[in-house]
Amino acid sequence: MPIRLVALDLDGSALDSRGALRERVRLAVARAREADVQVVACTGRRLRTAAPRLRELGLSGAAIVQNGVLVKEAASGATLLQRQLAPELYRRALQLLREVGPPVVYVDAPDRDFYVEASAGIHPFQRDYLEDHGRHGSEVASLDVAPDEAILVMSAMAEHAVLDRLRARVHALLGQRVRTHLLENKSYRGHILEVLSPGAGKWPALRWLCERRGIDPREVLAIGDEQNDAEMIACAGVGVAMGNATDSVKAVADEVTADNDDDGAARAIERHVFGEA
Repeated sequence: MPIRLVALDLDGSALDSRGALRERVRLAVARAREADVQVVACTGRRLRTAAPRLRELGLSGAAIVQNGVLVKEAASGATLLQRQLAPELYRRALQLLREVGPPVVYVDAPDRDFYVEASAGIHPFQRDYLEDHGRHGSEVASLDVAPDEAILVMSAMAEHAVLDRLRARVHALLGQRVRTHLLENKSYRGHILEVLSPGAGKWPALRWLCERRGIDPREVLAIGDEQNDAEMIACAGVGVAMGNATDSVKAVADEVTADNDDDGAARAIERHVFGEA
């Protein structure tokens, strides 16, 4: 079946290892859109931090952000779909994530993206992040009482081994009531552990969008590199792993393209949308 929609991850896929958009990728996206193929960014970033990259790519429609807990209209910021963490899980998830330091609690609000506790115990990796993005959040004395807004994601930053053990504890205690992502922090040091609704994810959000637009999943080309991309790569009609992707993502992909410093995303679009070698 011909490709009607390209689902494109940003960091590690559309963007190179320096976090820059390469010209060949930009041109491939523009060509696809000119050929009436829809291009949807599917990213772990918040809309606020994804927006500059969406503008570079010329994308102003629906964007799947924060690993699928939200589908946003890029131009207006309007929320099209929201998947929140069950309120009854909040306190237990908070206690677990506090084992590595005060977590970041993400919400969907026009004036802030997250809450964080004022504490000297913040992990250095997370402190780096907050120094750059603190203006987008609210610092509070305690998160024992949940924020008024719907909770989207709760996360902590630390070393991979520490978070891997914590992830196992989260699933042992909360089971299938949550989904987790353990991801390399491409813009900062260390890794990120996210706790979110089991109904959230890039693929569930993308499937919802396809249903609204009358697109068969077999007409989707999905491109990504990390664990949070694996499901959409496995479920899309054509799933392409970047050359720099994790082994688990490569294992479920239909093919592996070049890495993000060698225009791998552009090559995948050129091959599967336009039939070019």
